[in-house]
Amino acid sequence: MIKISQVTVTVVFFVLPYAGRTQVSYREPCFTLKRIDCVVKKLNWMINVTEDLLLRTRVHAEEVYGKKYSLEERFTTWKELYVYVKNFVRKEKGDKMKEILNEMESVFEGESYLRKKFNLNVSYLEEKVMDVVRTGTRYAATMVEMYRVGLEAVCIVNKSHGYCGDNGAYVKCGTTFVGKDISDVVRVLENSSEHIDLSFQNRKTQKVAQSGHGGSKLADKVNAASTSYGHIIKHRGIRSNLGKSKVITNGNGLVEFVHSPRIFKSFITPLREINDIISEIEATPSKLLEQTSRIDALEKELQSIFSSITISTA
Repeated sequence: MIKISQVTVTVVFFVLPYAGRTQVSYREPCFTLKRIDCVVKKLNWMINVTEDLLLRTRVHAEEVYGKKYSLEERFTTWKELYVYVKNFVRKEKGDKMKEILNEMESVFEGESYLRKKFNLNVSYLEEKVMDVVRTGTRYAATMVEMYRVGLEAVCIVNKSHGYCGDNGAYVKCGTTFVGKDISDVVRVLENSSEHIDLSFQNRKTQKVAQSGHGGSKLADKVNAASTSYGHIIKHRGIRSNLGKSKVITNGNGLVEFVHSPRIFKSFITPLREINDIISEIEATPSKLLEQTSRIDALEKELQSIFSSITISTA
């Protein structure tokens, strides 16, 4: 299972317009890094929650599968017993046993239907969860690389790894995302508003930025630190990994703006589908218990009839 290492720490929902600005705070690159880190944390949280739910579902599935074979064996045993004794008992008792067995078979068929539906739901859940995990992992890996390159560039340009603040507090997301339910994740993602500005100050070119007269945005710092770093953070791979609808590019096809809310929105429908499937899966054991209880009651009736047969023939 692929895991993206998280950089933990205060979510600042500070939305910067991606259009040019005449003055940019020297802290702006730090704010941009913080927003990137918050996106990574949310994606990793989403991945962890969905994976944990899948693991718990698999454990429940094993419990359900185990009970299935016990019921099948009991039902088969009673059918075989009926075949063996039906010619040696009075007609009314044989008819009663047959009636109970027919009802037991009907209940068992209903239980089998629930189990088949349960199996299909578990398989579908696995498919949906793995889709979310794969996509989320790809997005998170892209953002982690953006963060790594951006942080290194900011520290190099400012000639100090402590530039970004004590323990990097100015560049890390300080919010801890808690909750083990899909509904918690959906609520947070729906209300997320981080936007990531990768444009140059006043939309200057890389050439101008590297001349020493660049601006103060993260992209400017990256290009001032290294041309190769600039190519990484501005690479078309960001667009291909995140999707065209989630970014704004310049005339050269390089990403200038990342719409994080659109990234999160793309997971909302799949997560809600997963939540609905889990609700069905979690409701199945109680339904199966009702069927099992009915089979237990019918089994007691058969035991009573069989006991009376052995007593009368003793």
